[in-house]
Amino acid sequence: MTPAWRAVGREIDLAAAQVRSGIVALGKANHGNLGFYSQAFFGLSNGIERMAKLAIVGDYMLKHDGKFPSNGDLKRFGHNLKSALDKCATFSASYAEAPYTERPNDPIHYAVVRVLGEFASCSRYYNVNFLSGARGGDEPVATWWEDVVGPILQRHLAPSAKARIEAKADQFQQDFGPLVTVVQHEEDESEIRDVHAWVRSYEATRLAQRYGRLYVLQIVRWLAAILTGQSRKCMERGFDAFFYLHETTGLLLQNDQYFKTRKSI
Repeated sequence: MTPAWRAVGREIDLAAAQVRSGIVALGKANHGNLGFYSQAFFGLSNGIERMAKLAIVGDYMLKHDGKFPSNGDLKRFGHNLKSALDKCATFSASYAEAPYTERPNDPIHYAVVRVLGEFASCSRYYNVNFLSGARGGDEPVATWWEDVVGPILQRHLAPSAKARIEAKADQFQQDFGPLVTVVQHEEDESEIRDVHAWVRSYEATRLAQRYGRLYVLQIVRWLAAILTGQSRKCMERGFDAFFYLHETTGLLLQNDQYFKTRKSI
């Protein structure tokens, strides 16, 4: 195989590894382990960006007789995830494997892209920028909690689940409240000062992790469906750079139930 084939193989392996590490970190992240949020954002923003740019390369190849786009063609996207995904949406229907031909377009998907895109572009250095007085976007964990987790909890936390969480929090407060001093902060930086609030936050985060992974992986799956279809078309036409790419991307074409029950992929 050619050097281009090896380069594409290395790139998709890196993208998939970044997504996997991000998904695992997102499942571990909570108000007591804030570093996992940043680890998740690094992996997910990087992995999604790389998958999107590979899809843009594949589209160019298939429309230009196997030729590659220039560095300038790709560089204009920068770390702008929205711009790259918008471009992928223009050709998705031509390649994406059914049933994942449509771009995930729930408001939560767009919130995920917005937060990860801002992280990739500027807020990944928020803390250092804050200390030095530089401007670096909004605090990413609080923004994720407000723009992504808030809508997730509003939609997926059923009244019966809320009642169970409240009952559990009440019981913990009764059993341990007089014995435990709590001084922590929520992801949105509000204070947690008692056991009741701590239990409520912990239980809400567990649901947020589950559905946060789902919405992210639906975006990843769509890109994987595009790349899988491009790989098959490139093989038909003899453009060997994308040969057998579907053996990696095809592993990401799992259904929602699978994504909801997995803490790693």
